[in-house]
Amino acid sequence: MNEKWTYFFIGLITSTVLYALIVLGVIVIDTKIKDKKNAYVPLREVGTFKCDTFNNVKTTFDSNIIINDGYLYNINLDMIFSNEQNCMKISDVNIVKNIDNYYISNDKKIYIVKEDGLTEYKVDGKIPNYLMEDEVIKASNYGNSNEFKYYVLKEDGKIYDIEFTRDFHFQNGVGVYTFNKIKDEVYKEFEGEIIGSFTLSNKEINYVVTDKGVYTNKVNNIECMNYADIECTYSLIKNTILEEPLENISYINLFNNEVKYIKEGKTYSFDA
Repeated sequence: MNEKWTYFFIGLITSTVLYALIVLGVIVIDTKIKDKKNAYVPLREVGTFKCDTFNNVKTTFDSNIIINDGYLYNINLDMIFSNEQNCMKISDVNIVKNIDNYYISNDKKIYIVKEDGLTEYKVDGKIPNYLMEDEVIKASNYGNSNEFKYYVLKEDGKIYDIEFTRDFHFQNGVGVYTFNKIKDEVYKEFEGEIIGSFTLSNKEINYVVTDKGVYTNKVNNIECMNYADIECTYSLIKNTILEEPLENISYINLFNNEVKYIKEGKTYSFDA
């Protein structure tokens, strides 16, 4: 082989190796970029929130219905309403508490939310009088049909497990219902913490917001997920992702398996 061919083959081998190194480098860089894009971020900024009249709302009665300055608002963290904002006032009725799907005004009238707004509703015999007292903020029935078992959030920042019996009798010729309280005990103590909100799932408390953090129900015995004869047990576990002080957050709630909150016009989320 003459000198000319020797140089040709050396150049061919060198260029081939160089090309292979370039391709490999591109693959490595692309992989790192994809890994970075797909990397799990515990706390995510997911959007902006615009509401000119929005103030601090710690106690939430529904993920999409809030009490803001004593009035009910619809909010949507993903879309704006026709007023070009993420919130819209439902009515001018002053609301002070929520019992199941009912909203109670400061003059103790009962309302429900319909598509056309807030409508006064007659619920004779459905709500124990005790729940209409001022100290009650929120109540959710976890009993079956015609069972009056409630988790009740009171002004002292605790959740109570309260049960009533209901009796029907005639009074001055008119049939009326009376309720008797037969159980009233603290559901669960969060020592040194004040509860602001809670939600139910399958008649169990699955989410609690206190002034110190948020708690979600977690499975204690993971083996129950694999065996039909082992019943799952749950505990409310404090979330460790949220390090933001609750007083800096204007709204927080559970959406499916995500916790979303608003701070300074930004919406953030993390897995429950």
